Amino acid sequence: MTAAIVLSSSGSIQSIALEDVSGPRPDSDERIFRPEIERALKASQFAPTCGGKTVRLAFAFQIDRHPPKSVWFEFPNRFEIAAAEAPLIDTGRQEPAPVR
Repeated sequence: MTAAIVLSSSGSIQSIALEDVSGPRPDSDERIFRPEIERALKASQFAPTCGGKTVRLAFAFQIDRHPPKSVWFEFPNRFEIAAAEAPLIDTGRQEPAPVR
């Protein structure tokens, strides 16, 4: 997933557009990850020398039982984000007995 960030002349974020959303379920992936990407980017600062430009950052997500790290950067513009698998939740409900 790539985020195209349009910066104002001062380097603050004017807009964020997600591009190249891929994977087995691109619509749901975008819906799941968009809020996290936008929150992280809005908390970021860009150098004033980047002002007036569109900056593209690539994000890759991994779900792993024991991720090595949570977030790391790879040159020139790629962020790898790993998360542990969500545990199964026991709702206390039992499966209905099969009908015979």
